[in-house]
Amino acid sequence: MYNTLRVILSVLFLMATFGIYGQSPIYNKTTTDNRKLDSIINESWYEQDARWNITDKYNYFYSVNGSTDSILRYTRDQESGNWTYMTKWVHIYDQFLRDTLTTELWWDTELTQWYIWNKIQKSYNTNDSLIQYVYSGWGNTPYQIVPLYKINLEFENEFRSRSTVYVFDLNTSQWTNSHSEVYEYNNMGDLTLQNSFIWDVYLNQWNPSTTEKTSFDASGKKINYIRKEWNINEEDWTDELKINYSYNENKKPVVETYYEWNQIKQLWIPYTKITYDYEGNTVVKKLYNAKLWNGIFPPFIGAHAWEIFSIDEYTYNEYEELIIHVSHGWTGDEFVWNIFKKSYFYSTHQSTPVNNWSAEKITIYPNPASNFIFISVPENLGAIEFEVFNLKGSKVLHQTITETCQININGLVQGLYLYRLGNKDSFKIGKIIIK
Repeated sequence: MYNTLRVILSVLFLMATFGIYGQSPIYNKTTTDNRKLDSIINESWYEQDARWNITDKYNYFYSVNGSTDSILRYTRDQESGNWTYMTKWVHIYDQFLRDTLTTELWWDTELTQWYIWNKIQKSYNTNDSLIQYVYSGWGNTPYQIVPLYKINLEFENEFRSRSTVYVFDLNTSQWTNSHSEVYEYNNMGDLTLQNSFIWDVYLNQWNPSTTEKTSFDASGKKINYIRKEWNINEEDWTDELKINYSYNENKKPVVETYYEWNQIKQLWIPYTKITYDYEGNTVVKKLYNAKLWNGIFPPFIGAHAWEIFSIDEYTYNEYEELIIHVSHGWTGDEFVWNIFKKSYFYSTHQSTPVNNWSAEKITIYPNPASNFIFISVPENLGAIEFEVFNLKGSKVLHQTITETCQININGLVQGLYLYRLGNKDSFKIGKIIIK
């Protein structure tokens, strides 16, 4: 039972941590935040002492080539104020600077030494695309590291087309199918369809599990998400979850509304809402839960349909890099919001300039394109650099632009490319399809 639960939790952790979007388990950077952190320090409010106490911190270390070498997490003894090791992540790179091994270690306070908790080995193909994760951790015996599961990734036209999870059977020492996901994309490279399958050990076949469909607007913003679950008894899809997204005039997120399908009433019932408010360099994220409606239907009309559950404030510097995260909690007895946690992000490394160009100032068209692309720029903007990269990260086109112009792209093969347009002070990035 222990091993089964551990494998399930590990699979969920790995898919969430190193999945399609490749987010860090420690610090999810914003799209414009490319700095190297020195440390993150967390403070928590202690009601009994009526004061803020520093509870833990992360320290980041880098190799000479700038890659993340290790991350150390410390916990702080509140009585003595001394720091104690807690967790350590160590990264190993190959000769191509690809992250091939991540090891997580925990500090044994009794033995005063590190022990390996788990490790993740990563393999790449000749195109530098990540094609496999192998997760190893404790088996039936503590401190004994054994394979637990692996994920194989398949690609088509440089897009990830399928991921398959295998679980390692410690009794037979064999890999067995667990579940699989198949992906589809639109012509801008956005993930629009994700179908999941569960392996049937009795029928020796893949059975459908869930299907997830995402819709985007013309600018590439996500506007709708629907997940359906396969009903074995009815042999048909059943609605399960829906999310609607809205944005302000600056194309920043404003509201995310979550709905669950009510099979009896055959209606979507909203149950959670997230709102984003922008106050200078601070983004205020509020999470709401739907109030109980005691059988009155539909209950969700106006602001009184929701009750606020949590508030998070994210403050950024002038380069749109996160520097402070403040979490607010509701105190039921006092009926007020109180701050219960603060996180500070420190970096002495050079920051990345913020992208302060609007879509109205610079236009790239057509997209998709075949022979030429046109770049329309405002007057007196000065010299800017236009660079195009394939999905391997190789630069395939570079041109200096001083005015609206036409660029020949006949030399590029069909597929999805990323472009960077800017100078030393600011830039914009995007996707372009060559057909």
